[in-house]
Amino acid sequence: MKVKAETTQLVKKFGGKRMISILGAMVVAVMFTTPARADTNAVSDALVAGVDELITAAVAAGGGDATTAVSAIGAATNLLSQAKAVLASSGLDEVKFGKKIDAAIKKLVSLEKSLEGSKWTTKSAVSKLSAAAKSLQKLADLAGSPLLEEVDAKTAGFHKAGAVVSMLYAIPSECTTWSVAYTESVTGVVADFDTNSVTGAITITLGSTRGSAHIVVTDCNGNSASRLIYNYGAASTSGLPEGLPTDLEKGDYLMTYSWSYSGSCSGSGSYELTTIPLHGSMKSFYKTFKKVMDAAVSSVSVSGCTQSVSYTDLGDNSFSCTITVSCTACSTTCVTCTCAMTFTFTKT
Repeated sequence: MKVKAETTQLVKKFGGKRMISILGAMVVAVMFTTPARADTNAVSDALVAGVDELITAAVAAGGGDATTAVSAIGAATNLLSQAKAVLASSGLDEVKFGKKIDAAIKKLVSLEKSLEGSKWTTKSAVSKLSAAAKSLQKLADLAGSPLLEEVDAKTAGFHKAGAVVSMLYAIPSECTTWSVAYTESVTGVVADFDTNSVTGAITITLGSTRGSAHIVVTDCNGNSASRLIYNYGAASTSGLPEGLPTDLEKGDYLMTYSWSYSGSCSGSGSYELTTIPLHGSMKSFYKTFKKVMDAAVSSVSVSGCTQSVSYTDLGDNSFSCTITVSCTACSTTCVTCTCAMTFTFTKT
């Protein structure tokens, strides 16, 4: 009767089109928690954590930050090595499974090298990371189930904007209360979030913003399990960068500039640049202010620097673009200087 009542509520809330997939998640959830798993699978946990690192790499690569992406891929490789190290005590075929892990490590090393070079694009990098994550997820599925998992693990955490993501928490026995929370790499990644305290089902509706959401579940004893999910974000308008607001009113926009240094360097400042008219197309508007931003980036950037770009939503007739340039120099030790440059556009 409880499942029937919950099904009725789901039909009312989500409508017939989503009912079947969510009902399936509920049935799996009930089966999964009877009986509940109270421990974890060391091999599977390490592999799933590796998938999370690849999502972290995708977020960084999507923002043009190759340094962080490479670091995350390295962390994923280390987790694969950890998984291989505990194969002997896992009950899995150590030789056969070990070869699969070695093959996955080889692919990650190749992907890491491609991001260390100069000939890569954010789109291709995210695509390759998604493919690598899906392969790693298949390997994790062979090893067993973690405490917190996606119901449809084929996506390996990579989802389109607006997708409804079903996750499942294996509630430990004797645990009558557990909590779940999430954080976003950028506001707008998650549009809606719902949990079922009885079955452990977690339903996440993604928004239109590209980025990641970190889901963390904590049990009665304070132990936690977590997963990352990636939102590709809404498709950008051809010829315009992803994230740039396209709902701007026609008129003149005052462009102001501020900057600040961090790391091995310091300093900050700000001033007004110019007024940019928006009377024609958004593409013309973008091309005009991009020239000014490119000049600012070139003034602080040298060969080997990495950069990321992000835009804010339109609010009070204003939006901003922040470009972060990070440069590292090494001799006996390495030092990194980071410059964050923010361009704000306000309709006059």
